[in-house]
Amino acid sequence: MAGGGNAALELVLLSAPLSAGPTRLFLMAALAGHGASDLALRGRRPYQTYAVVYIAFGILPEILVNVIFVALSVVHFAEDIGPVGSAALHAAVGATSMTLSRETGIDVVLLYSAFFHVPMHFIQLSDNGETMGIAAALVFMFLFGIGAILWPEAYLLASDGGDDEISISVSIQCVVAAHILLSQQKSNLAH
Repeated sequence: MAGGGNAALELVLLSAPLSAGPTRLFLMAALAGHGASDLALRGRRPYQTYAVVYIAFGILPEILVNVIFVALSVVHFAEDIGPVGSAALHAAVGATSMTLSRETGIDVVLLYSAFFHVPMHFIQLSDNGETMGIAAALVFMFLFGIGAILWPEAYLLASDGGDDEISISVSIQCVVAAHILLSQQKSNLAH
């Protein structure tokens, strides 16, 4: 593992560095853009949710933030594949991370997100008439993906990684957690 630290702790802490090849970096950046749909959702308060998550996560120990993040991830993917499917996916990712590598575990999540989660997210937005959310997500996915290709060092720096490393930092976990919490809210507007 990078840094020569305690391998077990680096496996558990999501912020431990991962190698950031160009494909992984592009996928992480582009897929992250789908959360921009939050900024355009009707009847929700994305800025308040994001602020509360940042404040709450900011006072918690990192390991507790990681546990909450993974639990929220299980809940979020359950919207796509049900609770048993989501729990099985997360268990498989954990087993893959322990037996093969953390990078391979992250790659499984990236592939699932690219081929299933994000398309399901767009279907749900479409079903709810959230065309502005879809537009915002597509624009940010494009911009983030192109940015990762043209200026990879900016993404590596933003993720607290090293020269060729990326990290799922507490800040990134805050953004994802807020996105998950917003996805759990129902719009206040009748559809």
